[in-house]
Amino acid sequence: MLNLGMNKWWLFLLLCTATSLQAEPLVWRASQGTQTLYIVGTVHLGDSSLYPLPDVLIQNLSQSNGLIVEADLSESVSLPHQTQHTKIESLLNAKEYTQLKHITDVTTLEWSTIKRLAPWQVALTLQNHQFQSLGFHSRFGVDNTMIELASTHGVPVIGLESLQFQVDLLAKQDDNGVAMLKQTLAEWDDGANNVRCLIASWKAGDIDNLNTLLDSAAADQAFEENFIIHRNQNWAQKLTTDSDLSNGTFTVAVGALHLVGKESLIQLLTQSGYVVEQLSQPKKAHCHIKTQ
Repeated sequence: MLNLGMNKWWLFLLLCTATSLQAEPLVWRASQGTQTLYIVGTVHLGDSSLYPLPDVLIQNLSQSNGLIVEADLSESVSLPHQTQHTKIESLLNAKEYTQLKHITDVTTLEWSTIKRLAPWQVALTLQNHQFQSLGFHSRFGVDNTMIELASTHGVPVIGLESLQFQVDLLAKQDDNGVAMLKQTLAEWDDGANNVRCLIASWKAGDIDNLNTLLDSAAADQAFEENFIIHRNQNWAQKLTTDSDLSNGTFTVAVGALHLVGKESLIQLLTQSGYVVEQLSQPKKAHCHIKTQ
């Protein structure tokens, strides 16, 4: 999905022929009838330390009939029409407003621009700036790289949803995404630790750390339902009922947080009668996600 920040808003805003002694990202095989899915948890941003990708990912992808991703990143999108919204200073308490002003003052961000944006856009702007200052970029995201590899191997790319749907999901949050902005500010000081720990957790396939992020997301019921549960349900329905996907082998690459927890895509496929096997050997990342 779009980079949603290094708190609960993204990543879920938050993968090798390896031996059992090696840590590796999360990979499952799910099969039913004539359909086989190799399911990979991804991160949507990263740096060069993520590469090269484990051999098993490239091998599975090269032999697949299609790469299924959250959305085709080559799609064009339209930003929602800017309607008149409440001024940012009226939406934040004094401490939050002072923090936002301070962040703007010590970065290259322009306050004159920030104060005109909707809260969800301010949150994304802050998050993207922090990512880049730490050396993490979407061009190093695993899903982006796998799409490029699919093109190299002549493998079709299939989106589970449109990129426009993702933009609209962000824009249609209650109160223009005030909660998203407040969460970004609350976790700002822990941002560097959390994004580095997220990358380390992805490399290791550390399910405990990923569940910590998921539990943080679950504290906001609307966020959990709209950004996680409903999307997982829609994806499971497409994977299990789309006639174009019913026969063959496919690689499914989605954000790692969609593959853990009780309402995960893995659990939904299991409940639908798929034989599901975890192929990876998860390890501890030796870091801790800090949540509010």
